[in-house]
Amino acid sequence: AMVTAGTAAVLVLVIIYLGNVLMRPINRISSYIKTVPENGFKGNLTLDGDDEFKKIAQAINEMEQEILHLMENQKKQAKIEKELEFKVLQNQINPHFLYNTLNSIKWMATLQHADTIRDMTAALGRLLQNIAKGAVVKIPIYEEMSLLDDYVLIQDIRYDGKIKVKYHIGNGEITRAYILKFLLQPIVENAVFHGIEPKEGEGMIDLYLTRENEDILIAVEDNGVGMTDEQIRQLFDPDSVEKNHRGLNGIGVLNVHERIQMVYGKRYGLSIASQPGCFTRVTIRIPYEKEG
Repeated sequence: AMVTAGTAAVLVLVIIYLGNVLMRPINRISSYIKTVPENGFKGNLTLDGDDEFKKIAQAINEMEQEILHLMENQKKQAKIEKELEFKVLQNQINPHFLYNTLNSIKWMATLQHADTIRDMTAALGRLLQNIAKGAVVKIPIYEEMSLLDDYVLIQDIRYDGKIKVKYHIGNGEITRAYILKFLLQPIVENAVFHGIEPKEGEGMIDLYLTRENEDILIAVEDNGVGMTDEQIRQLFDPDSVEKNHRGLNGIGVLNVHERIQMVYGKRYGLSIASQPGCFTRVTIRIPYEKEG
């Protein structure tokens, strides 16, 4: 009877001890999880010892960091969407008034045989019409190239024939694939303002269109002044975005890169290679899509 009683007492003590040992970290984890909604996803749960509970705490911390990362990405994407919506709304201010005014100028230029003014206003009118429709739709690449031609015409007249663009297309069928509207114009705009405008002599922009497996690569290369690694970094720096907003739509390289990734995913976007005093090449990677 004494042995049985002693064994029972020992078992009770062992159960109480193990209960405390097990329940203490469980209670710590439970209390911590309850404070997460109030304190945020800090990922700072710590437990003493080196057992399975510590591994659980580490897993909880990693999960919190991942949730925080996803929330930050969602906020960032929402901000990009709002900025793009604002740009579209901004460009839609009195579009009919602008278009009708340009139309009047075009007819006046025609009557006065001012062909350059007529061509320039006609091209600008077509661009404004397309901007007013928004930039969130996908169109065939050949239509995007047509919009780019209008932009290049305006810049060529503005710079008195200094700007030339040449297309290099291996297979014409690739131009039927779909692309986000106004994806090329900001890249060419950047080449004009930051590459060709500061240099002496004629500026040449070569556009290469190729297919790589299930992706499309569009390289825009200019023979301008080039960029340093630091200047390239600034193009992708949110704090420097405002410095790069020039031209027709005010959309910088960073906005284009983030817009591509927002629509197509992180494996797509822009990459830049440059050599000061020689060239700059911006490569766009998007998926090959037969339908928008």
